[in-house]
Amino acid sequence: MALSKHGLTRDMTMKYHMEGS
Repeated sequence: MALSKHGLTRDMTMKYHMEGS
């Protein structure tokens, strides 16, 4: 669960950063 959550968070953050930029 921790790994899955971490992966999802990283993906979301990356996407959010890319979209924000």
